Amino acid sequence: MSVEEDTAVGQILRLDPGGVHVSRWTAYEPYVADGAAFQRLKDSIVFMSGNVQPVGVRRVGRWPEGWQGSYELIFGHLRWQACRELGIPVLAVFDEIGDRELLVHFTAEHLDKIERFPWRFGTACRRAVAEGLYPSARKLGEALDVSLRDLDLAMKLAALPLPVRELFHRVDMSWAVSRRVVGRFERVPEGTLRAAERAGRLVGVSPLHAFRKAFPDGLPG
Repeated sequence: MSVEEDTAVGQILRLDPGGVHVSRWTAYEPYVADGAAFQRLKDSIVFMSGNVQPVGVRRVGRWPEGWQGSYELIFGHLRWQACRELGIPVLAVFDEIGDRELLVHFTAEHLDKIERFPWRFGTACRRAVAEGLYPSARKLGEALDVSLRDLDLAMKLAALPLPVRELFHRVDMSWAVSRRVVGRFERVPEGTLRAAERAGRLVGVSPLHAFRKAFPDGLPG
């Protein structure tokens, strides 16, 4: 799959979702699109014989090693994911934007998820600052219209050790709970890590139950 040189901004395309990739600026791990809401989205796409609302794509930026696709997502991550899982083409609209504008689109699209899963947002922001897309967290916050306080918290969440992050990667985390998680780790890092590791070894329990095992009051701190 290749991008034709005369592909115009605003042109509607029908693409193999396997030839479209999440941008390195917006990829966060371990993101899993699941749950009842995502299933309803998939059901609606099947009912309509495809995604009626297009996803946004642009020409390839810089792919991970070995990647052979031609497009990367600007917006519509869940619709793209649904079409990929269903094995059907994804309807897309083509645009020409830069990396900074792409991250702004991502933030606007995921405002509701930023409120519920701020660590995912923090992962994207850490990458943007570490790789020089923005010279500082302050400049990034100004561009995204996010307060420096919230941005700093989201980036600290994303920097927690993997066993701690794995406990809450599918759990709704308000900003208040997030601050207490970070505060707990900063005060007793080894104890928090051990509690997370023990909870992570539990078998047959929900993510929320495992989180509460590590932090019994549900609001660590």
